[in-house]
Amino acid sequence: YSIINSKRTISKLENKKELYNIFIDILLSSKNSEKYLRLMNECGVLGKLFPDFQKIVGLMQYNMYHHYTVDEHTFKVVRSMRQMQIGKIDDSLKIEHELINKLSKIELLYLAGIFHDLGKGKGGDHSEIGAKIVTKFCKRLKLSIHDTELLAWLVQNHLVMSSMSQKTDVHDPQTILDFTKNVNSLEKLNYIYMLTINDIRGTNPTLWNSWKHDLLKQLFLSSRRKLNLEETQSSQLIVQERKETSLKTIPKKN
Repeated sequence: YSIINSKRTISKLENKKELYNIFIDILLSSKNSEKYLRLMNECGVLGKLFPDFQKIVGLMQYNMYHHYTVDEHTFKVVRSMRQMQIGKIDDSLKIEHELINKLSKIELLYLAGIFHDLGKGKGGDHSEIGAKIVTKFCKRLKLSIHDTELLAWLVQNHLVMSSMSQKTDVHDPQTILDFTKNVNSLEKLNYIYMLTINDIRGTNPTLWNSWKHDLLKQLFLSSRRKLNLEETQSSQLIVQERKETSLKTIPKKN
């Protein structure tokens, strides 16, 4: 991690894919990712890679939920994700530990954690502002369209699952219908569930509890069943349409 201590190297890599790749390597390493994030923040590396991060350093959050500044909350969220990934959690989160390690690109979850609050302090809906920030970042780094769209969606919707689980009846089919219309894929569901849980766990030491966990898990499991059913039905429909198309191409006997 010599990049942390080399201003010359940082300058050469500014706004380039190499810095991003090194950053991802650090995030995914077996080392303490929260510790290195703090070091990179102190040395200005995060500001080079994520210019908007500089604007949330020391930014206070004046509400009854947040106990930390925005940058400190961000570090706590990444730490929570890391603990979940390596299994440094209590028995109640075993399912989530398995799920987080099945994500196709866990680095996208970490990035969503870093970007989800970067829109704060800018005088508007921080979720929408954050989505624009992460989209600009992805285009600058030439990330794939899929990764760009997924990250932007996660940042823009990072409060939706928590809000629906606590303000609506998670056992009501209409709630599941409304939620899955927005999520619309199992991949998004897995990522938003992981982001939501770790966002709450990183907000303050007392905010996360078994009641919130049960509500979120119920919403997740019910939504997964519905999306699985929809995918199965969609696949069956595609197969049927292909069969019908194939039959139409077979010459009829006179």
